[in-house]
Amino acid sequence: MSDEKIIVADLNSGRYTEELTGHELFNLDKNELDGKYYGYVPPNNDVNITKIQSSAKGSVSGVLVVYVQAISKMDKNREIVAYCENATVYATSQSGENMNRDFMDKDGKRNVAPYCIVSDNLIDLRLLPSEHKYIIKIADYNYYMFRKQRSYLEKYPQLKADIISYIRGLEGIDFDDSVEQNKIQNVQPATAKFSSEYGNMPDEIIDTSNGKAIKRNHTVAKKVLVDSQYKCLYDMKHTTFSTVAGNPYMEGHHLIPCTVTNSKLFEITSKLDREENIVCICPNCHKAIHYGDNSTKRRLIKVLFDKQKAKLQSVKIDITLEILFDLYKV
Repeated sequence: MSDEKIIVADLNSGRYTEELTGHELFNLDKNELDGKYYGYVPPNNDVNITKIQSSAKGSVSGVLVVYVQAISKMDKNREIVAYCENATVYATSQSGENMNRDFMDKDGKRNVAPYCIVSDNLIDLRLLPSEHKYIIKIADYNYYMFRKQRSYLEKYPQLKADIISYIRGLEGIDFDDSVEQNKIQNVQPATAKFSSEYGNMPDEIIDTSNGKAIKRNHTVAKKVLVDSQYKCLYDMKHTTFSTVAGNPYMEGHHLIPCTVTNSKLFEITSKLDREENIVCICPNCHKAIHYGDNSTKRRLIKVLFDKQKAKLQSVKIDITLEILFDLYKV
């Protein structure tokens, strides 16, 4: 991990952006012409790539580019807002002419944003829930560590290791968020035949704004809600409200968190996005299993596991309660 090539670029800071736009305005946007991501490193795009890789000449590939920005005008701690993996970083500024990087600056002049970073991917973390964000408390290191608006972290090996570990760990987060639940509410349930056939296919890994994730089939989750008669598996007495379809509002939750990391653990025997691993629970229980204290989480997980264990075993998912606790980190 200490040998990993990395650069941290500080966005929307410096004197230039106090009066004008700043050439990094396109950094987090996919280029419409070719689908790639082009980044500008302030100030002036003059990256010392030998600090990324001592033998580099002209450019260096395979770089982890981490974008940060100040939390607010008053709070100068930096939040990681996005990252690119396997990017190519150039030592000198590359022209952005004819690359859809034209903009009108605040002074009314037309500008073209150059670039020195090219990547096929970018993971946008700006909409992450606050509990999953990574904040660099600059007072713990050096208040002026981003004075040059970039850092190679060569003076901060532990911070480098922590940032890399954080980014790798994002693949282990299961985001059963409101967008997912809304999709479940607005689809028809899968048929028993489709659900069975889908359960025999491997999990599909996709790129999302929150990083790599397992593609979910919302019709399968909806089938679980319907088969459960919209009753909370933890406690069938739990009530909510009626949806526009006239059903009690309930949510689908993957009992074994449906993450890339967990999927790889079980891929030999079974997939995780399947009805046997999805439970119908009320939104209060769902929030508690994600955000409750450890005691609350353990109580919920045990009850759900005891009720779902036979279904998991029927599709060769043989897991103990203690391992499940470990996957939830409780």
